[in-house]
Amino acid sequence: MKQSIYNYFIEKGSILYSFNSISCNYFKTTIANRKNIYSILSSPEDYKSKFPSFYQTLINGNFLVDDTCNELDTIRNSYKKAVNNQSAMLIILPTFDCNFRCWYCVQNHNSKVMSLDTIEKVKKHITYIAENENIQNIHIEWFGGEPFMYYKEVIVPISLHAKYVCGQRGIDYVNTATTNGYLITEAIAKELDFLNFKFFQITLDGDKEHHDKTRVATNGSSFNTIIKNINLICYHTTKANVMIRINYDDKNLNTEEIFNQISDSILPEHRKKIELLFRKVWQVKNVENADDKIKYLIKKFEDAGFRYNANNDLVLNSRPCYVSQKGMKLITPNGTVEKCSAKDDFETKPLGHLQADGTIKWLNDLPILDIFSQPLFENKMCLSCKHLPLCMGPCPRDIDPESINSTKLYCKNRSNDLKFTDSIVLWCDAN
Repeated sequence: MKQSIYNYFIEKGSILYSFNSISCNYFKTTIANRKNIYSILSSPEDYKSKFPSFYQTLINGNFLVDDTCNELDTIRNSYKKAVNNQSAMLIILPTFDCNFRCWYCVQNHNSKVMSLDTIEKVKKHITYIAENENIQNIHIEWFGGEPFMYYKEVIVPISLHAKYVCGQRGIDYVNTATTNGYLITEAIAKELDFLNFKFFQITLDGDKEHHDKTRVATNGSSFNTIIKNINLICYHTTKANVMIRINYDDKNLNTEEIFNQISDSILPEHRKKIELLFRKVWQVKNVENADDKIKYLIKKFEDAGFRYNANNDLVLNSRPCYVSQKGMKLITPNGTVEKCSAKDDFETKPLGHLQADGTIKWLNDLPILDIFSQPLFENKMCLSCKHLPLCMGPCPRDIDPESINSTKLYCKNRSNDLKFTDSIVLWCDAN
């Protein structure tokens, strides 16, 4: 047996965290035991008979692997299984338009709204998927623009159709949404359970002062309205959770204001439904002491009854992004079909078009879904990186659909300022 190359040993206070990133198995011991653990992992056969139970624990947790084991092949097999799963995911944009104009947004907002004709094509596509693809579930993610600008016109009819079609065929169906939360009324909140909404990602831009300057409302504070609507979602839904995504930059990561303003406004009974996520605005490179501030906020929010899901900071499903999943497609208001939502050329460089019968006509002769499911970590940079199982390689957004060989690869780094070791400790403490 030999030691896995994807073992982490992290010291925090008097605790030693031992974590394997392929299996996500871990154990905690005191720092005093680190020398013994290192000795056993360095020369496992010398300790096999002396500590048989612990020896087996190390094998079961992938801390020790067979001498012939190629761990990169293990990662490749996990990736292949993940991208070919029996799930269909549709990201649907009812509109490109938005009621806010956040300075960091990548999209070009215009007033284009999904037409009745395109809505019918979307419905036909959902029926086509249910009837012709070997799937176990359909997940619709509402995106934009701001999707709830056209809740009644687009979200409701498509959701009702999907619910009916999936119900007829015994396919699980779930709705989720990425929304600014400003337009969710009490009437809408009361309908969310019926439409199978299970999750919302709603963004706040740091503290109230900075948020209201970024998301300018025509009447009053958008921060206050969004917090009120989060409470409405939590009150009127039985199963839906809300992720409050805090976008931070070099000016708005004010810890006490952020914590006090959110915790003072979210009812205590709703906090168990709410998790926090911290993401640095991509245009900003450096935020002073961000890692310490984020860790401080995480503890404050957890102590107050909120949740922090460390899974969001580590790739634990063996694929770098939803884009890699073969069963994932994005449908724009124009009826064009894409893969990635984080782009601004939906109208000028579409990958395909929805047809009247619910099929897709791809505009490239290459198998688009195969191109986007290519393992981009097959490069010297990634294959030699210890963090590979927790990252799974470059961002698929930058794939060149003309040729995978012309795609320019670069390390996508982290979307917040926490180190991998910080995220591992948070994950271990939560599991």
